[in-house]
Amino acid sequence: MAQSGEDRRQHPRFSCGGNAEMRSLSSAVRAVGQIENLSLGGCRILVGDRHGFREGEKVEMTFTVRQLPLRVQASVRQLHSGHAAGVEFTLLSERGKIQLLALIDELAEVHREQVDSLIQYQSSQRLASADGQKGRRPGSDDEKDSTRSGGGPVPIQRGPR
Repeated sequence: MAQSGEDRRQHPRFSCGGNAEMRSLSSAVRAVGQIENLSLGGCRILVGDRHGFREGEKVEMTFTVRQLPLRVQASVRQLHSGHAAGVEFTLLSERGKIQLLALIDELAEVHREQVDSLIQYQSSQRLASADGQKGRRPGSDDEKDSTRSGGGPVPIQRGPR
């Protein structure tokens, strides 16, 4: 299911952290980095400068996210300013597929919990704000400020016409 606009990924990506190592299948190029996000179809890896990978290059990757190690073959799809690489998974074992699905499910659950917590927090802030507005008492400082000159409404002073 392709998404509209700029993001045409088939699978949603989830922010995560973890260690990664990429090795070219056709040269001696190797890089170590950090997983930035992960989906069923690939991931983005933050790597150091001068890693030497090229777009389209086939690599073997080993990475660990949430203490689960995985090994996949992938293709470098995008290089970002020399510091990050977007890779597409091209070959996973059956066991690897099962592990990746379980990992994505866990990341999705964590994401849902974070969103739910944020919604609850925002709701509690709105309620607290509304209660603060309702909680004004007659004779409170806010009301006294607007009625100091005589206890009633203050007429608007207009200049000459």
